[in-house]
Amino acid sequence: MLDDSLTAGHLEQATRPESPTVTISDTNDNIPTRGVDRGERKQLGIGDRFAGFQIRGILGHGAMGVVYEAWDPTLERRVALKLLRSPSRRAAERLLREARALARLDHPGVVRIWAADVHRGAVYIAMELVEGQNLREWMQTPRGWGEVLPVMIGAGRGLAAAHAASVIHRDFKPENVLVGWDGQARVLDFGIARISAQHPEHLQFTRDGSIDDASDDASDAASDATSDAEPGSAPDRLSGSFAALPTQPDKSLTQAGSLIGTLLYMAPEQHERERADERSDQFAFCTTLFEAIYGRHPFPARTREELAMRVSEGKVSFPDNHHTQAPRWLERVILRGLAPARDDRFATMDELLDALERHPSRRRRRNRVLAISAVALGAVALGLMVPRAEPQDPCVDVGEALDEELGDEARERITNRFLALDQPWAIEMGERVDTELESWAGRWLEARIEICQARHSHREETTLDQRREACLDSQLAQVGALGDVLTEAGSRTLSNAERTLAALPDPTLCVGDKPPLVHPSLDGAEQLVDELAELHWLTLAGGDGQARQRAEQLVIKARALQASDEAESLLADALIALAHTEITDGDLAQAELHLRESARTAERIEADGIRARAVVDLGWTLANTPGRADDAVAMLEDAAALLERTGDPRFERERQRQALGEALLASGEPARARAVFEAILADAGVDARGKASTPSPKHMAHATTLMGLSRVAAFEGDHANALRYAELALDIYEGHVGDSNPLLAAPLTNIGLAQAGLGDHDAARAAFQRSIRLRRRQLEGESTAGNRRLLAEVLIGLANLDSSLGEAAAAADGYREALALVPEHDFSNRALVLFNLGVDHQLAGRAQQALADYKEALRLAERVHAMDSPQVVGARLGVGSALVSLGRPAEARAPLERCLADWPPSMVGRPDEGELRFMLARALEALDGWSAEVDEHATKASTIYIRLGLTSAAREVDEWIAARRPPAQPSSEHP
Repeated sequence: MLDDSLTAGHLEQATRPESPTVTISDTNDNIPTRGVDRGERKQLGIGDRFAGFQIRGILGHGAMGVVYEAWDPTLERRVALKLLRSPSRRAAERLLREARALARLDHPGVVRIWAADVHRGAVYIAMELVEGQNLREWMQTPRGWGEVLPVMIGAGRGLAAAHAASVIHRDFKPENVLVGWDGQARVLDFGIARISAQHPEHLQFTRDGSIDDASDDASDAASDATSDAEPGSAPDRLSGSFAALPTQPDKSLTQAGSLIGTLLYMAPEQHERERADERSDQFAFCTTLFEAIYGRHPFPARTREELAMRVSEGKVSFPDNHHTQAPRWLERVILRGLAPARDDRFATMDELLDALERHPSRRRRRNRVLAISAVALGAVALGLMVPRAEPQDPCVDVGEALDEELGDEARERITNRFLALDQPWAIEMGERVDTELESWAGRWLEARIEICQARHSHREETTLDQRREACLDSQLAQVGALGDVLTEAGSRTLSNAERTLAALPDPTLCVGDKPPLVHPSLDGAEQLVDELAELHWLTLAGGDGQARQRAEQLVIKARALQASDEAESLLADALIALAHTEITDGDLAQAELHLRESARTAERIEADGIRARAVVDLGWTLANTPGRADDAVAMLEDAAALLERTGDPRFERERQRQALGEALLASGEPARARAVFEAILADAGVDARGKASTPSPKHMAHATTLMGLSRVAAFEGDHANALRYAELALDIYEGHVGDSNPLLAAPLTNIGLAQAGLGDHDAARAAFQRSIRLRRRQLEGESTAGNRRLLAEVLIGLANLDSSLGEAAAAADGYREALALVPEHDFSNRALVLFNLGVDHQLAGRAQQALADYKEALRLAERVHAMDSPQVVGARLGVGSALVSLGRPAEARAPLERCLADWPPSMVGRPDEGELRFMLARALEALDGWSAEVDEHATKASTIYIRLGLTSAAREVDEWIAARRPPAQPSSEHP
């Protein structure tokens, strides 16, 4: 048997043939015989011509011949030219017959055969020359099942194509699959293939010297008894547990009734010397697939006898960690293909391949089923199909679509994706997601049965029936898209998977008399609709590195659709998805533009549901945009009425209230913000301590609200309550996702800020450092702009703590790392980091460096903040303070006086006001000498410091006053 891959470099290279590897007769016999004198034979060398082909080199040697690289001058292409070693007449007839049958195959999964004939007494086959590596070599690199499966399916399609031509391979194995550099797998080396009796060219030879197919296997083996055994069939290629097998083939392998094929990949019937069929190839295919996925043979054995026994008993040996290497549905498919009894395997290779393709094409298959169903319904209407007369429950199969989207196999794929992360939190999160999806599936099925029974309780289907069913179908498609996202998502998305559970649609809404309207489908844009559904979930969970680009492309495609209400609806939704990715990246200006366009588009087509979502997202965006909080409050209050009118689900109403609380806090109304957050918790059944009175599948949403209350308390300087609420949020997160999920970073940062405010610096540092570790791990998993910004925020918090404790070097390092992480377009956060760097430089006595950072911070802050905002006046104060320290009072006077004029009410009586008045007093005194204005500013600075308990700062001011106030001036008294 010949064992080659027909690829340059697959077999052992030979720069120059040193010994004859094939003998070519100089006679003109059309059929080779064994009687040709060896002295009449010669070796083909580079430049020789054979059957019109020009020899260019040797690709490799096989047991029955050699493979040359050759040039076909007629068609001007490279070929692999296989010359067989002196086969018998019957073997030559069979090989030529099968090669010619395969030559009619034009399939990307089979190496093409260009020609097959006899020339100068030798059988030759000219084949496609493909650059690449065989599957055995390809498997040397560890690969996940998701990468292996498409390659193996490609090879399986080639095998199925051969079966369709009634050709059985009988020696499928990794060495006989070529993975080209184009990624396409091709089956090759049909050297021992057999044409089945069903093939139209199957020959029943007569007694004049030919054979019939019934004895094909045995007679071919007997006629080739003098040939060497194929190396792949002997154990010289075996490894691992097969290493102890004999290295020389049994003589019995070349006798009548012999084994045909490679031992390791033989089906039980081949071990029993029974006729091989398509299902024997299927067994070899599944053996190869098992090896490719698990890195080991499914039937480890020490001897040939033990191998045959294990194969016949079906004793498949999985590795210990096999559940993490492939999902259970894939295991079940492989095990069926490895069944000892042929009838227990798949009926055909096509059936096996369809089972393997269930994962990547669930949605496509669903559409095919729907199309077939529509044809069937039409056939019934025309009388072409007659329903069965016996009574049948019309609702018995309503769960089939659900099983496809969220059945055991679908959920198992999601669970395995979490397990593949190898993160401590992933197991628990995966289990929770599985539990919630299973629970949702149960609620959906109950609603579907109820709707079905209601539908069949009356004779004719009503519009309400259709709306109810369409509502449930839409919900199932949405959650199916979530399953697709979670199956393929990265660590950031999976770490936020809990957030998506809160947004699962409520199936009971579809049962009532006013089910939510489902927008009409958009013909020709089904792929865009699917992409939009996936982006919805992906962005809700925080997105990934490709989410923004995907959303941008989706918007471009939506704009290109022919104008219609449906197309406008798709565009409006796509703009929301794009805005979500921009918010994650901190690009709030672009997000605002796209959300406003979405709201306008939705209003134009009266799509109030989409418009409501766009308005809520726009309100949230403005709440986080410097100087836009008041606009956000007004917009979100209007959105409440819009949501109530459209009947949007509770999740959207909670988003609106959460955003409103944030907007009120940003606008300086902490009392109203607190009232909103407390109302959210009260409606959810959570008491004042933040604990749920009853179990809730949305319990994680409470943590978000508690974080809002923590920020309110921090704004009011109530560090104790800020700490309490943040710790309650942390407890909720840890209870749901363990102690290593990135979700814990946000409450840990708030805890650090509160502990710093309470003066517990060690506890604050520990909280910041733990948060930073989680953020760094998150960034290592997915290096997105959003993840970089989140890490920068925690670094700033720790650097501020270091700076307050006089650890200037550590603070500077933290600020610089944070600045490198914040994107260039995030002017607000870059201004904040630069301001803090300036403070650090100033405390260390580096006034010149401080001035440069303050100036840049002021420039950036003025681009996005109002002139009287804390960010702008703070940076301007830094500029003036640094100029005073540098002895440049004339330059310092203008920015300091501008600060005093713009000083915001929220900063009155704060330490910053004390610094402003002291710096202004110093500048004015240096320029004009002592005056009543100087005295007033200095005295107020001292008073502020004393009231806040900053005695050292007050002492510095008092000493300065005492040193500079003229003796005649009356002394000032502190109130």
